[in-house]
Amino acid sequence: MNKYLKTILIIMLLNSMLSLFSQEPFKGGISVGALSSQVDGDSYSGYDKSAVHAGIWVSRKIAPNFQLLVEMSYRPKGSKSSLNAKLDDLEYYKLTLHYIEVPVMVQYHYNQRLFFNLGAGFAYLVYDKQEGLVVGFLSTDKTGFNKYDFIGTIGVGYHIGEKWTASAHFTYSLIDTAKNYKAPAPELRYPKQYNNVMSLSLHRHIRF
Repeated sequence: MNKYLKTILIIMLLNSMLSLFSQEPFKGGISVGALSSQVDGDSYSGYDKSAVHAGIWVSRKIAPNFQLLVEMSYRPKGSKSSLNAKLDDLEYYKLTLHYIEVPVMVQYHYNQRLFFNLGAGFAYLVYDKQEGLVVGFLSTDKTGFNKYDFIGTIGVGYHIGEKWTASAHFTYSLIDTAKNYKAPAPELRYPKQYNNVMSLSLHRHIRF
């Protein structure tokens, strides 16, 4: 997709968000949690890259039992050769991808406690680095991953109390997120790569 078209789509989405949440009533707060990730399509498997994520969110009721929720969060992703891999290991590899992610989700409240989320959004890559070996070949520092990623997400949550909720989400890239991937050797050029993330979050509600 043309980079200018991507920018226009992002501006339109942000404008829609501002229009929606400029109306009362709305809720908001902060979120923090842990995630584990992998990159489907590379030579490694397993949720071996773990990190802490945090963000802010706003929501607004749009129908009985339904809310629209928008979040902006910092989410480190990537992959690793194994959970306990160390830099001096012969087959050590670590891919680091730091994103600012903005998902837009529809939230369905099954009852007063239990709810489900379904949504999509975009993510902007602010930092990327790879280090170590890729199947025996020395990797380059820069990854060539796209600056933009488009994601889908599904989750389930539970209201712990009046001010706290907990949720678990599965998030996946909707496009090939590494079209310009720089492989250390031509035979290691993978056809497509997708961010694959499992996360747990705590949400603190703040009154406005």
